[in-house]
Amino acid sequence: HHPLDVPPALFQLRPVTMSTAPTLQAIRYTRGSLQLLDQLKLPGETVFMDVKDCDACWTMIRDMNVRGAPAIAIAAALALAVELDA
Repeated sequence: HHPLDVPPALFQLRPVTMSTAPTLQAIRYTRGSLQLLDQLKLPGETVFMDVKDCDACWTMIRDMNVRGAPAIAIAAALALAVELDA
């Protein structure tokens, strides 16, 4: 008997299922085009704002239209891609 052995009853694998909860897309990107969900309009409205360059993205981040570290990082990177593609 080893101290790190786990009894089989304590270790059970459960199937992973996809959530059926509705999702909301926050970022729309195609090469040369970026739209970000205006989080200030939620939950009443779903409004996307066009991001033409890094300055526009910075304004949206500063004004809290885009919130949360992952969304901010992705939005900044994609805004740079849009600007470089112009």
